[in-house]
Amino acid sequence: MQSTRLKKIFSQIALIGVALVWGWTFTVVKDAVTTYPTLDFLACRFTIALIFFLPFFLRKREEQRSNARKFYQPLLVGMVLGFAYAFQTWGLRLTTATNCGMITGLFILFTPLCLLVLFRTKVPKIQWLAILASCFGLVLLAQSDSLHLEGDLLALSGALLFGLHIALLGRWSQYWSTLELTVWQIVVAVCVFWLLRLGFTAEPFVLPSGYQLWFALILTGVVATALGFFIQTFSQRVLSPVTVAAILVTEPLFSAIFGAALHGDRLSLVQLGGGAIMFAAMVFVAVDSARSARGEETSIRCGN
Repeated sequence: MQSTRLKKIFSQIALIGVALVWGWTFTVVKDAVTTYPTLDFLACRFTIALIFFLPFFLRKREEQRSNARKFYQPLLVGMVLGFAYAFQTWGLRLTTATNCGMITGLFILFTPLCLLVLFRTKVPKIQWLAILASCFGLVLLAQSDSLHLEGDLLALSGALLFGLHIALLGRWSQYWSTLELTVWQIVVAVCVFWLLRLGFTAEPFVLPSGYQLWFALILTGVVATALGFFIQTFSQRVLSPVTVAAILVTEPLFSAIFGAALHGDRLSLVQLGGGAIMFAAMVFVAVDSARSARGEETSIRCGN
């Protein structure tokens, strides 16, 4: 039980790091896709992530439970992930990095709704309060004079799919090893991007060039995609989907901070207050999760 608690603490800290990196990549990707086609960028990004994992994956394939070989699971998770990033990145090209990051944060609301609709998973009322607080904070954080309807709607579609991705991963991650499920969903996402490129892009593929573009591809491919989704997949083996969503919802807060630092976006006192509310809600859910884990440990000990 002590090791389980440590895994949960490590997962929460690691997920905050992932949210920080993902928040940073909004400005990085925004700059990259202004000079390089969106689908080409996504295809290269996820291909780099796949290449990063291949030596580990081929060297030692971790064993799965015999009843877990339901390959529709990584297929569906990977497809949802691929289309989520396609909508988000298309939207990012048409709106600001700060807008896209804040709208993406609405997955905090879509995750429990997907759990409820698909799996009849009830979310504790106390966590619903934290979710509503996060949404209120997001509304405050989103107070901006800039509105780009088409880009914002695409980002909203991406947020819905990201919520679905967290819900599916939380449901199925326990049946797969972390490495195998991470790699298979990246494989499927790579196929999605290359097929979309074949269907929607008539221009021939051009290899990336230039320091800035390659920096964006390596950062997003290795750190944000390969390591980021490995950490998320591992974390969803020990944390509930709502806890994961509550931690990752700090991503739009980090995107706003990096947008202000790197793109000159300005945050008002109202927006800063919204960010503080979102951060407080994330901490509340993390503490509540830890308290529940201690309660389960106590009940098991009493039962023994």
